[in-house]
Amino acid sequence: MCLFYAIRDFHILFRLSHLSANFASRRANLMDMDVSVIKPSGSQNHYESFTLENGLEVIAIVDPNATKSDLSLVIRAGSGKDPINAPGLAHLLEHLVSVSDSPNELFEYTSLHGGDFVAFTEHDYMCFQGSVLNGDLEGFLKMFSRHLISPNLSKCLDAEITAVDQEFELSKYLDEARLSHLRAYTCNRGHPFHGKFSWGNRDSLSKLDRTALLNLLTKFFETYFVGGCMKLVLAGKGPLNEMKRLVQCYFGSIKYGADDIPSSISVLPWGPNTVVTSLSVEDSNLLELTWMIPKSFDTVENFILTSLTHKFPGSLYRIFIDKQWIVDLSVISGHHNIDDDDTDSCDYGCTPSGRLFIISVNLTDLGLTKKAEVVGYVLKFLSFVRDNEDAPEAVRIRDEFYLMQWFAEEFFDSYSVGSDSTTLTKQISVNMLSNDVDEAVSAIYHATTYQKNDLCEFLNYLSVDKMRIHLVVKTLDKKEGFVTDPWFGILYNVSELDSKTIGEVTTAYNTAVGFRFPPANQFRPTYISSEDRASSGDSDDGASSEDGDDGASSEVGDDCASSEDGDEMDVQEDGDEMDVHEDDDDEDVHEGGDDVDFHEGGDDMDVHEGGRIVLGDDGGRVFYFKSSSIPTLKVITYLHVERGVKSSALALCYLESLNLALAATVSQGERSMLKTKVSFSGRNKLLIEIDGYGQYFISFVKAIWDIFKAFSFPPAEFQICKEKVRRSLIGGVLDPADLSNALLEKHTSDSIYAVDDMLKELNSLVFNDFTHFMADIGTKLSVEGFLSGDISRADADTVCGLFVGLKTSQLTESRDDRGDLRLHSDHIINICARKMSDGNSVAKVCFQIGDELHIAVDTALLHLFSSLIEDDITAKLRFQEHLGYSVSGETDYDLGIFSFTIVSCDYNPEFLSLKIEDYVKNLGVFLKGVSDSVFEKRKESIELSGEEESLWAHLSEQSPDGFNRSVTSCLKKIHKEDIIIFYNKWFLSKRPFSIRVWCCKLYSEYLDSINAEN
Repeated sequence: MCLFYAIRDFHILFRLSHLSANFASRRANLMDMDVSVIKPSGSQNHYESFTLENGLEVIAIVDPNATKSDLSLVIRAGSGKDPINAPGLAHLLEHLVSVSDSPNELFEYTSLHGGDFVAFTEHDYMCFQGSVLNGDLEGFLKMFSRHLISPNLSKCLDAEITAVDQEFELSKYLDEARLSHLRAYTCNRGHPFHGKFSWGNRDSLSKLDRTALLNLLTKFFETYFVGGCMKLVLAGKGPLNEMKRLVQCYFGSIKYGADDIPSSISVLPWGPNTVVTSLSVEDSNLLELTWMIPKSFDTVENFILTSLTHKFPGSLYRIFIDKQWIVDLSVISGHHNIDDDDTDSCDYGCTPSGRLFIISVNLTDLGLTKKAEVVGYVLKFLSFVRDNEDAPEAVRIRDEFYLMQWFAEEFFDSYSVGSDSTTLTKQISVNMLSNDVDEAVSAIYHATTYQKNDLCEFLNYLSVDKMRIHLVVKTLDKKEGFVTDPWFGILYNVSELDSKTIGEVTTAYNTAVGFRFPPANQFRPTYISSEDRASSGDSDDGASSEDGDDGASSEVGDDCASSEDGDEMDVQEDGDEMDVHEDDDDEDVHEGGDDVDFHEGGDDMDVHEGGRIVLGDDGGRVFYFKSSSIPTLKVITYLHVERGVKSSALALCYLESLNLALAATVSQGERSMLKTKVSFSGRNKLLIEIDGYGQYFISFVKAIWDIFKAFSFPPAEFQICKEKVRRSLIGGVLDPADLSNALLEKHTSDSIYAVDDMLKELNSLVFNDFTHFMADIGTKLSVEGFLSGDISRADADTVCGLFVGLKTSQLTESRDDRGDLRLHSDHIINICARKMSDGNSVAKVCFQIGDELHIAVDTALLHLFSSLIEDDITAKLRFQEHLGYSVSGETDYDLGIFSFTIVSCDYNPEFLSLKIEDYVKNLGVFLKGVSDSVFEKRKESIELSGEEESLWAHLSEQSPDGFNRSVTSCLKKIHKEDIIIFYNKWFLSKRPFSIRVWCCKLYSEYLDSINAEN
């Protein structure tokens, strides 16, 4: 047996005996034995654990400033416990517990009381999460506990089998989901992953008769829905004694049962030198190198991750980009994906069997022909890291990691996981499955001490003989030897590396390459002791302000402040119209928003919480807010981009190239709690958004802006950027729901073009086209934006000074093409989905609200209308009529469009559209039946963004300044009769704009029927 499995098995057996002994010792007097939770030194919240007599372990988090209460409950049983004859049973049980005999009860209650409810199933656990306003916690716990203790597993069985099947169909045609499935499905026989189909669908759950299936569900429930298998985290305002009382009252009657500690696993997941090749359904080439690693190497693992994913010269990423072999590179470790999106990985990423460590390389067509060389270079880089373990650069990387772990603990409530209660409760509850309860919180930020032999031991797990290669390709030269997976329909092949490929890998490995570690992170926080912060007058939430070129400013708290306008408005019925007029004592409120006096220039002014001043000139105007929130800069740079398909394609290439130029600096910022997003809005607006930790915020902003100002398009990157744009365009319409959104967007702007037209123009572009584009793009340039948060006036002037001297020739045309077209009533688009294999169809039924954009009364009514019907849409169209798993009402408040959308694998989009229209016709009955208390609750639950976000909407979307304040004022005075009038005018008496995306099979039948009629 290999060293990894021997060590891991020892740890599991030791932990099994340790936890079993702990559990037995607590059993006699559980409620009296509270365990002290190790809390972050920088957290102002109180953490306490206790265990109920039924074995349920609980951590309560008391946050005096909380406005909502969050709950996360995990059960140590997931899809890994599925019986072999019922794949997806755990997923089905999660659905049945969530709905019980009242399908929409939990979802509707949490939504009505300012929160939400979600549930999901992983390989080794299932999780239920809910949030409500503090005053509504007891009602939620009472309802949720009833679902946990005695759910009705039979009433909604057929409906939830359909829901599980529809949910599976939504992901069935995504490369990421298919690859995740293959990682497990193709493991060695005897391994827990082998042959797994964790999703479940109608076929897998219908192999047994109804009675046999219910017996399995009941057995699963009675075995694992017991106190010892459950971990609960509850966060709220408190007080603690009340939280304890509520938990005891509503969860104390859960059946007693011991925890089900996972047993050791002796079977290797895969053999050496294996390659799994499969066919892409998303027109991509992907190479993954996968290993299984243990859980105990956080420090050395971060060292490897940082080295592998940096984007400076000498990195794997930069070398591959220069060779035009890749589009992107990311590293996935467990459930943490280290890339620009920082998203979670696959269901099997982190389990009792170990964690997957995956180097994922998105290949160009040229890179696909060099896949062996890519593998050789990756292995060579790992060797470089091992050989240079003691280099000063390597030591510095580890020191930076320790510094950031200190930062995560010291600023836990502001910048770390603690800033988001929903994420925090989930992570702690999951941590409780693999950590003693006292370490469940500290496991988030605690780092083990780096030992000399750690790197060598870790890299032993990343050896060639333990590596599996997954290759996803656009096309297959030949299909001999390929088989079809029975669940996803994936065409795949498992083979061994041939001698020719091994030789090419070896040659690449022996090639001299100038690898480098990343340079020192110039934006990393400086360690400041709590004593130093106290002596400098800063609170524990902040870092001290520094002088000099760093442009540092004081660290900040977490509470955003916004100014509220006190204007009161009456909304009165007048026939079918409503007038908004001011109260006698109120200031005049204009339809678009309040008038605001701006003081231009850099004169000294009083800046108070929630106030604003204007800095700069016409070329670089920045609105400045001083508040206690996280420092944030949002800038709109208006570029000179001509109308037309070619200019639009060139603009997208420009954006991709700019992001490549920024990549190294952006990645450094991300490791220092500084986030950056660069994107296009409309035709000519480049949005740069930066937020994060304040100490080196100004320096980071300057670095980003300097790169932008000096940016020129390297000819060598032109093909890479074209490929990234091509994939983005295609990927944006491959999913039927995304295609429907793209079509809707296209019909609201005359500068958004069909994807096929864009692809055709993109293919014909040459670098000379881009040279002319770059020469013209900055000839008319101006900047607007806002700076907010704990930023001093001096630092604000520094930021504004970055924009001084710009060419300020103002654009005479509209700065935003979005919304320059209004949707036509009674218009239907029928179109075929772009994926031949996709079995989903989409119906989108849209209603245009208002004759003009940005009318405060219409927007207020649309907010309330959307809030009132959001749960009813789900209850009627999903739970009652079972039309599809994805059923939603979507609102674009800027454009004044409300869309009903259903994604379904069971019905054609014409039928779905008609069902939506029938639903809309009967909405009046529902709206009239809404009780006064529910109506007022819905009004209270609507949270419009604060003054800063309202200003950003004014700048980026051209809404009137102060628009949200006008909307809020209107909202307060709306009566139920006003909603009925609004519904009658814009929904009942109007024919909608409809988009119907047909799956290819149904579209063919639709065309045949049209031809037959003609």
